[in-house]
Amino acid sequence: MSRNKNMVVTLLCAVLLALVFLPPYVSLIDGILDHHYY
Repeated sequence: MSRNKNMVVTLLCAVLLALVFLPPYVSLIDGILDHHYY
């Protein structure tokens, strides 16, 4: 039970980290694509 809960907490942390760290990378990639296309 506690092992399962630990897994859920880890997943939630991973999702939060992804939400925090992904937007800058997405905008960065978007900027690179814009730079290449224009």
